[in-house]
Amino acid sequence: MTYAEELENYHLQLISALPENDEALRDDLENLLTWINPNDDHNNHQMRLPSLRIKNSIKLLKLDDAEQVFLLQLLRQWTLSQLRYHFFHNWESLMQYKDMLRLERYYEFPLKYVGLFTAEELSNELIGLRKYLLNRNSTFRNNMESRIRVLILEEDDFEMSSKLYKWMVQGLGHPMVKFVIDLLTNKIELFCKSRMEGNVDQKHVIEEVFNAFIDKCWNQFIQLLQFPNEDDQELNNLIYRCFENKFIEMKTKELFDEIIPKFPLSKPSLLEMKSVIKGATEELDRLVAQICNDFHSELLIPSVTTIEILLYYVKAIKCLMVVDPTGRSMNRFTFKLKPKIKERSDLITTVLCAILELTKDEIHEVISKNTLTENPQLLDQLSKELKNSTALNFHSVTTIKSKAAIYSVAQERQNPLVKQFLEWTPEPGPFNEDISKLGNNDTDDTTETLELPKDVLEVVFQVFDSPEILINEFIKLITNHMLQMEGYILSAKWSQLLKTLMKKYFKNNKQVLKSICEESNLVNVFVMWSDLEKSASFQNWSTKLQLIPSNVYPKIISYLYWKISRKSLYGDYRISSALAIIFQQMEKAFEMKSPGRKLRFQNDQGTVEIALTFDDGRHWSNKVSLPKYTVIELFQKVPRGLRTADIVQQTDMAQHHVEAIVQYWCQEHVLYSTGDDCYRILERADVAF
Repeated sequence: MTYAEELENYHLQLISALPENDEALRDDLENLLTWINPNDDHNNHQMRLPSLRIKNSIKLLKLDDAEQVFLLQLLRQWTLSQLRYHFFHNWESLMQYKDMLRLERYYEFPLKYVGLFTAEELSNELIGLRKYLLNRNSTFRNNMESRIRVLILEEDDFEMSSKLYKWMVQGLGHPMVKFVIDLLTNKIELFCKSRMEGNVDQKHVIEEVFNAFIDKCWNQFIQLLQFPNEDDQELNNLIYRCFENKFIEMKTKELFDEIIPKFPLSKPSLLEMKSVIKGATEELDRLVAQICNDFHSELLIPSVTTIEILLYYVKAIKCLMVVDPTGRSMNRFTFKLKPKIKERSDLITTVLCAILELTKDEIHEVISKNTLTENPQLLDQLSKELKNSTALNFHSVTTIKSKAAIYSVAQERQNPLVKQFLEWTPEPGPFNEDISKLGNNDTDDTTETLELPKDVLEVVFQVFDSPEILINEFIKLITNHMLQMEGYILSAKWSQLLKTLMKKYFKNNKQVLKSICEESNLVNVFVMWSDLEKSASFQNWSTKLQLIPSNVYPKIISYLYWKISRKSLYGDYRISSALAIIFQQMEKAFEMKSPGRKLRFQNDQGTVEIALTFDDGRHWSNKVSLPKYTVIELFQKVPRGLRTADIVQQTDMAQHHVEAIVQYWCQEHVLYSTGDDCYRILERADVAF
């Protein structure tokens, strides 16, 4: 039997239940049925109060009379059938909570005035309809869950969300535990994100965020889960572990962009990570993998300079040593990155310049082509990071051009370390024997056999395949520095670095040191120091006798030990006449002091300190090479200007060298081009431009 047939059958029974000759009563029943019927939306109650006629009909039917039990029962059955018929014709169109709520009110409204059902009976019927709707209409249920999720996660409206959740639980007949737990984890994630993100310099972040969550949200979730006791210690511990896991997850993602760059300010976060991880291998491996991936994608690319990579590398090592003091994570990290980092051609130079804390001018002295001077702040940061992690103690020496301030080679030889410099015997290096056998094996097991370095500088040194590479580069730098430095004072930081290298690599190993000296010519450094002492002695003697000007500081070198080619890069060009006179004076003075010996000038190595004043009041001063000084002096003699061909003819320099020098002076705004390959001194910058 269909619903329509059932409804018609109930209708006939209702009519039959009335007295046969009472047409007025039958009309009253028809009016009441029409007013109650939810399927007759044109003639029913339409959510309006009953009229006087409907009220009279309810009284005349005497539904509360004991004699009308059969009529009442028929009317109940008819009403339920009408409700269900209407619901099953409309449930698929219900999409939102308000749609079903409106429908429930639509069903409840007329029954408030006709005592057909008790409140419990009507509520049970409506709950049954809800259950059918929630189980069969997936769109409606998804919308309900989405609305609750928005209320809790985005709007913090637990009052309304609790109302909707209880409505759903009533319909389903059981708590939605999985749904609430999912909400709880999402709420914890959002709560942690809003309060843990950044703040890398704060202590006890997990505890503070957890307590804030307990105060604000925990009681509401306890009610949703229908737990009897909100102070369950086991449950609280479980939730606290969720906060710990979120903290580790967030801080692992922040390592590259927040924690590593801001170290040591970020040390509180690292210490809290350490307290949570507690040496767990899986977590530490995940952390190392995250840093390595970020390094490969963000730093180990051509557009990033070596100084930036090294700065991050050193800070990352320090961060890993805080989180994992055993050094295992640090070894894994360095082992994975070492092959890529050592591919950088300027790696050794960058490390040495950072250790030596070279200034911009000092870097220009020792390196002809470099990018370090483009990032002086980064180089300074790297120097501080390395210095703060090691026992290095560089100190400045006063720049006084006198014999008393000269770094004494004789005094240096008294040092036991230098005294045994060529006689040490080997000891094992910083790696175990099985490491050398493994070679470039990329398996992670090799990282477990690495010894824990004493400081970050030693970790940086481990990037290099052999000490010879580092020593050779150091010799190049110190050679250029000795040649280009003003006067004869060798800063103590250079000798201190040499001692540090020997101490770290050789550890009083005579044979290893002897081998290194033979391969890298390290002993040449001591010859260079001796040459500086002799040059200082010659300069003092010759100036006292007024044989050469007092502001001239010749460096008389044993060129075979200095590894300098006797052939000038600029060829045998004609040097400035003023310089030629000074050179002649030095040559005569040297023959007087050292009879039988002769000087040979290296016309591409010296520097001249000049100061220029222009007609417009500008001043320019700097140290320039001998070839640059020779070219600019020609312009002072010929105010009308010179062509490059004229300069080539007067100096015998190669055309490309002259062009490069002229361009240097133009870039310094000392010369300017008048066109047709002619250049003049830029006396008035405002007029020329």
